[in-house]
Amino acid sequence: MTQLLKLLATLISLKFIYYLSITLNFYLLLFLIFVCFIIKYNPFIFFFKIKYFLVSIFIIFPLSVPGEIVTQFYNFSVTYDGFYAGLKQSLLLMNIFLVAKIYLIKTQEIEVVNSIMYFIYPFKYVGLNVNKLYKIIILTFSYFRLFSRKKFNYKSPVNSFKNFLFSQENLKVRIDTFELNHYGYFFVFCYLLVLFIV
Repeated sequence: MTQLLKLLATLISLKFIYYLSITLNFYLLLFLIFVCFIIKYNPFIFFFKIKYFLVSIFIIFPLSVPGEIVTQFYNFSVTYDGFYAGLKQSLLLMNIFLVAKIYLIKTQEIEVVNSIMYFIYPFKYVGLNVNKLYKIIILTFSYFRLFSRKKFNYKSPVNSFKNFLFSQENLKVRIDTFELNHYGYFFVFCYLLVLFIV
């Protein structure tokens, strides 16, 4: 039940981050960086991994959003409104990624999967094989973790993937049975209520 509450709190916070102003997004980013250091995780390593994505977002907006022109070279013009929008979107994305990263750091894979299953389980009544999907999600999380921990040869990805698949040691993944707590649907209902009210 606690893992479901953690997921719902994360989803609600992700929804409300979008409505914050650029100043509040900046303060939230500082707070999240502080939280990362408290849980002994360096957020700047994470930002370094997504630097090209953030820089591209920051560059695209000033060049594409119309408004008062700051400078112009050749056929490209940079606008104040675009600069503001690019900065806001970059801060927003950093906050969203950090909230999701903190959630994944402090939550075990099986808890994340069990929380997701509360949203998927009702589709059992329309013919979806929920148990099979549960196993697929667990295997996906497990293999993603194994890939991220092992050194992967990107120069010959096919051979690396083949070696990984044919290693019997890597393929052993323990899958527990999914147990549904029906009181969890009260929290899912409250979450959907919050989404529709706002």
